[in-house]
Amino acid sequence: MSRVVCGWYTPDYKKWADGLAASCARVGELADLVAVDKKYPGWEAETQRKPLMVRDALLKHGDKDLIVFLDVDATIEKPLDELQRSFRGDVGLYCRTRLRTRRQIFFRSGTIALAPNQHTSSFIDAWCAEAGKSGYGTVDQDSLVLAVENATSATLQMLPIAYCATKHDIEHGLVAVENVAILHEQASFTSTQKESWLSKRTRRVIAALKGGA
Repeated sequence: MSRVVCGWYTPDYKKWADGLAASCARVGELADLVAVDKKYPGWEAETQRKPLMVRDALLKHGDKDLIVFLDVDATIEKPLDELQRSFRGDVGLYCRTRLRTRRQIFFRSGTIALAPNQHTSSFIDAWCAEAGKSGYGTVDQDSLVLAVENATSATLQMLPIAYCATKHDIEHGLVAVENVAILHEQASFTSTQKESWLSKRTRRVIAALKGGA
């Protein structure tokens, strides 16, 4: 079975992409990380390019059995053989659920497993469409949720946290460090473009309004 690790990055994320490429080489994973110029002044709008990049990866690597699309702030901690053996869906995502005053579900888009087929392509096309009409302050995870809501043909498989882990997850006991296969550094948290309180609040309000109940 064949697979490839894909991702994309703007110039300010090159050091992260270099780290991901090095980790792929270290564990023997094939990597295809695409450099692009910045297109938008705001970082939120820039993230909405992700489904377009995913679609490009599907077109480019349609001969592979599995595409693992990552944010480039990730590192591969161990070979992804088990992920490929256990993956049976069209699109694989990690999600978190919370039960507070209301039920909440969050999809992380840092790791996406993709089986190159028509069902997957239809799902990514839906994500592209949602991203293209997203309002100010929304990010790729907002448009992803809307695409998931309308995923009537693609089979979604929930990925274990080990494939989309952060240091926060490890520190809070959500996953043991020795089980982590893909670790995300959450580079945006330390970037000079760190999300402002107003931007975050605006994005959440817009996402809530678009999500209805």
